[in-house]
Amino acid sequence: MNEKTRELLATQLPVYGYAPQEDEINLIDLWITLSHYRKQFFMMATVILLLGTLYTLFVFKEKYEIVSMIQIGTVEQENNRIPLESADSLISKINHSIVPGYTAQWMNEHGREGVFKTKISNPKGSETVVISNKIKHDELEFFSGFQQGLVRIITEDHRRMIDSFQAAIISSLEIAQLKLDELQNPLTLDIKLKANEIKLEEEKNKLNKLQDDNFFGIKKDEFNNKIIAGEHKLELVKSAEKILQQQMKRIQETKELLSRSMGDLSSQIERARDNQKQAQTNVTELSAMSQLLIDNEIQQNHNRLLPLEERYFVTLENDKAQLLEKIEANRLQQIEVEKQNNILRQKYNELLLDNKLQIQQQKLVIDKINLDLERIKLQHKNAISEQKQRIKEIQTRLDNYNETRIVSSPVISLNPTGLTQMTLILLFVVLAVFIGFTSMLVALFNDKVKQRKLELA
Repeated sequence: MNEKTRELLATQLPVYGYAPQEDEINLIDLWITLSHYRKQFFMMATVILLLGTLYTLFVFKEKYEIVSMIQIGTVEQENNRIPLESADSLISKINHSIVPGYTAQWMNEHGREGVFKTKISNPKGSETVVISNKIKHDELEFFSGFQQGLVRIITEDHRRMIDSFQAAIISSLEIAQLKLDELQNPLTLDIKLKANEIKLEEEKNKLNKLQDDNFFGIKKDEFNNKIIAGEHKLELVKSAEKILQQQMKRIQETKELLSRSMGDLSSQIERARDNQKQAQTNVTELSAMSQLLIDNEIQQNHNRLLPLEERYFVTLENDKAQLLEKIEANRLQQIEVEKQNNILRQKYNELLLDNKLQIQQQKLVIDKINLDLERIKLQHKNAISEQKQRIKEIQTRLDNYNETRIVSSPVISLNPTGLTQMTLILLFVVLAVFIGFTSMLVALFNDKVKQRKLELA
């Protein structure tokens, strides 16, 4: 220490053991005293600034933030759309399950060690999740791939959730589409119409036969045609029933023939008796001969009439009764078949009684079948429209399932986050000033200590 410095210290600093004359610090005197140590200040400040500048320019790298944003998908429940899962639940799952495992996998795949922090956040009042990482500018590709993979894991997880929700709807849609395909198949309408079309043809055939002038002359064929066209389900028992009806018909026809024959014979007998009465009023040999001839004629007619009456009233009635018993037995054995046949037999009998009325009824039946055919066609068309509407509704429900999607791909911030080079240099400037000023105080303190040692010596 030079002599001038020692004199300055002696005049400016209080001597050890003596109290200062004033309680206040004179800042001007302190600054004048410290200014003698400006060499230490500039030396330390220059070193710190130099080291800080070198660190800032060649070691320090500014950090940026890379951000990806995803929109949580929604599902439809009871006509309301709700998120697949809450944002808090998704964030918790990402932080505690997805990020740790995927980060380790990603680092391993890229041959890196260590870990890095991934921030998962949720803007208040939204159904979005923000994924962000602090990166250096040369790490953009690495972290962009990392965030894309992370988003892919989240969306695939939610895709599985949507698939489970949509499974039942997709199944309903497939069933509805199959139903629509079935309805649109021409064979479906043909099958619906077939029975009525067959019935229509049958009824038209019946009408044609009813309008045929020879209808009553071919009752047997008409009856067979009616059974074949009307039922299509006759069995062997019905064939037996048909035979019995045919026999009954022949008996009836025979009775009608016998009735006409008996009527003719009765008329001849009555006329012979009238002639006999006239012959009795004029008794002559010729009239006597005529009466004998008339008596002989009457007797012959009586002889011819008796077997006819016996056959009409006894034989045919017995045959008729036997046939009725057989018919009744057949009906009891096959009651279900007989129920179907009763309708046809009733129509057949009605045709015999009133052909004109039957024709009118048959026309009404045909009109009704035509109406049924039109109704079936209209119902089928409406069924197709309703099925299309149902498919549209199911598809709408299916479309209401929004998948979790990426709102913005990984985007790096335009400006660095945290410390910038300029900020760091300013910090080093402040640090240099502080350390320089501290070095001045340390130097002043060392000089004071040395001076005190000299004084005590």
